Amino acid sequence: MTTIQIIGLPGSGKTTAIKQYLRGTTSDIQYLDIRSFQGRCRDRSFRRAILQSEKIVIAESACGTSVASTIIELKPAVHTVYRQFYDRDQWLDPNYMSQLGTRMMPADYTIGTQAALVELLQKILEG
Repeated sequence: MTTIQIIGLPGSGKTTAIKQYLRGTTSDIQYLDIRSFQGRCRDRSFRRAILQSEKIVIAESACGTSVASTIIELKPAVHTVYRQFYDRDQWLDPNYMSQLGTRMMPADYTIGTQAALVELLQKILEG
């Protein structure tokens, strides 16, 4: 089964782009966001959910997880990410954001805009 991981810093626009893509497709896709998983073992639970899915999976997280997949990093300009994150959460820790950036899985594609991410998802999943 096809698995695509969308990674990127919090506030980069991953969720917005994924939801835009999902609204425009008729494909049967399971969308998994690591933010939906709670507790100490949330990374393990997230990975297990990806592996157990019998559908096409779009999995969203900041850094990705070790599963066979196509990895797409959404990487807009850092000032855009920081502004969007602050607007959403009303706080910002640049050190935390920097640390996340060093823990990301290597990406197969690096995309700079939400629109480009939607187009790439269409190309990969719809041919």
